[in-house]
Amino acid sequence: MSYSVQVSGIAPATTEQHLHDFFTFCGTIKSIDHKEKTATIHFEKASAAKTALMLNGGTLDGATLSVTSDLPLDDPAHDDAHPEGTPFDQSDKPRAGIAAEYLAKGYVLSDSVLQRAIEIDHKQGISKRFLSYFHSVDTALGARALGPEQTISGKVTSTVGAATQTATQQAKSLDEQRGISKTANDVRVPS
Repeated sequence: MSYSVQVSGIAPATTEQHLHDFFTFCGTIKSIDHKEKTATIHFEKASAAKTALMLNGGTLDGATLSVTSDLPLDDPAHDDAHPEGTPFDQSDKPRAGIAAEYLAKGYVLSDSVLQRAIEIDHKQGISKRFLSYFHSVDTALGARALGPEQTISGKVTSTVGAATQTATQQAKSLDEQRGISKTANDVRVPS
């Protein structure tokens, strides 16, 4: 089964590859039927098609897209648990995260698209589940690699903190040896 969205307002220069590149952030695409200024994008999952609906009003190749579907706009309630050790599918990522990926690739999204992404995440608790998943991975990998009650993020934080402290001490020592700060303070600007 596939889940489809209809896209209209497509720029004449937009190719099927452009459409694929633009909508692939939503999830796995099964096929695209592209005809001049319209297209139907068929997704593998309903969640991908629903994410694509969020892009209504987005811009591709200078044209503002209209994205519609017969799918209901609301996602069903989700279970807060995510199976440990399994990665999130692109279509299951927080909508705000997907919107950030679009912006990072240079696509233009309207403020209303970004606001919809944030509202959907908040309403469905998607960001909470996503962050919970990353916390569990951080904890599990940390325990395996570093020992009980250790996290990868904790190790990175302590390593960066130690490196920063070492660099600060080295800079201070070099300054004291060469008298750079003293010389700078002794220089007087003529009036």
